[in-house]
Amino acid sequence: MNNTKEYIGRLTVDSGLVYVGDPCYLSDGRNPFELWDKFVQKMGSDEWIAMPHDDGVEGKGITVGGFGGDGTYPVYVERGAGGLVSRIIIDFKADA
Repeated sequence: MNNTKEYIGRLTVDSGLVYVGDPCYLSDGRNPFELWDKFVQKMGSDEWIAMPHDDGVEGKGITVGGFGGDGTYPVYVERGAGGLVSRIIIDFKADA
């Protein structure tokens, strides 16, 4: 396994939180930005919040806050067998 971090870009945060999940689950067929304020109010936490599907099963997404807030952060990947991405790393300590 290749454990070398590969820089892939920067992530700009203006809401003080990051969402990790499949974007198709955000919209449910609607424009996700119509619900943006409600989303940020509900998920704006200094911790993390796991979002279940409507049937209660885990996996809809995870929001993460408590990393210092707004900024621009470098993002890296690590690759495993066959060159597939095995890990994504957002470096919240490297605000620039």
